This record gives sequence, structure tokens and C-alpha cells, in this order.
Amino acid sequence: MSKVEERLQALGFALPQPPRPAAAYVPAVRTGSLVFVSGQGPVRDGQAVYTGKVGAEQTEEEGYKAAQIAILNALAVLKAEIGNLDKVTRIVKLVGWVNSAPG
Repeated sequence: MSKVEERLQALGFALPQPPRPAAAYVPAVRTGSLVFVSGQGPVRDGQAVYTGKVGAEQTEEEGYKAAQIAILNALAVLKAEIGNLDKVTRIVKLVGWVNSAPG
């Protein structure tokens, strides 16, 4: 287990199996020493765990949990691509979206 995974475990998180693409996209692409991970959502076992807008169908707490699932999925995809998360030396860009109700 990598040091990154040990730290995640100490925080109460575990990496899932990388989610299977729901459409015709590639989960990660490596070019040189850079890896680009495709967008990930709050999916477990091929099913969306949270749907709807934060502030309408979902609470702020549920939105927070959805974001945790999405980033763990992204890390799982990254691990599948590079083999060990301890190889990561820098994150160049991280983008996140929240489907939220007006206001």
C-alpha cells in the first residue's frame, strides 16, 4: 500500500476499484510525465449515488459526500494508470463542478 493510500486510510477513506466508463471516453491519458484524468462523478458499482442539485434535491452535506466519492474515483483512475499514487509529484490542475440550485 502506498503512503498516499495509508494516509487516506488514516482519514477513513479507501480507494474503490476504478469506475468503468459509462460512455465512449478514456478514463485517463498519459502524455510524457503528465496524466489527464477524465471527469468523475459520485458513482459506486456503476450507479450514481447522488443525483439532482445541491440546495434542491440534495443537501449541502450530501453534496460534500458526492464530492468525496468523485475525488476517490479520480484517484482510483489515476492509480490504475500509473500504478502507485506515491509517484505523483505535483497536481497541475484540478477542476470540480457542483450542480447547484439557484441561490
